[in-house]
Amino acid sequence: MENEVQLEGVDWTIIKGGFYDPDPAKVKGSKKLCETCKQLIQVPKRTLKEELLKKFAKKVADVSKAEGLKMNQLRNFYDVIKTTQNKLMQTHTLEQRKNDFDFERRRLKLLFSKVVHAQQRGKIPDVFVKFMNECLEIVTDEKAEYDDFEAFVLTFEAVTGYFGKDK
Repeated sequence: MENEVQLEGVDWTIIKGGFYDPDPAKVKGSKKLCETCKQLIQVPKRTLKEELLKKFAKKVADVSKAEGLKMNQLRNFYDVIKTTQNKLMQTHTLEQRKNDFDFERRRLKLLFSKVVHAQQRGKIPDVFVKFMNECLEIVTDEKAEYDDFEAFVLTFEAVTGYFGKDK
């Protein structure tokens, strides 16, 4: 598709390559106690792309709404994502959460078929299909980490927030 990058006026290049800024200068660090050496070490922390939660999420929400997406359809997908997040949050340690994410990743792959089904029934517009597919491609990739899933949740929360109420 020739206009895939700008489908419905949404700049999809923002989400290409993931949710995080690839610029190493924007990687923030935090201190963590090294268990073996008992000293504080600098741990790099990836930074979300600035335009992701503002420009990108707002545009996806606005275009999806203009194209006929209803809040209940948005919530159907949002609820699955939040349920997955809540399951993972019940795990006590970050290490366990990361291991549990590997299992939940398989469940997230089922969302691809739910997206297709809703699209075939005319319930969700192409721009929302593209949003879901792009995000799911990132978080279901075998190289994806738990942080990628959390970034997806934040992005989806931003879309939901910008979406507002049905009129």
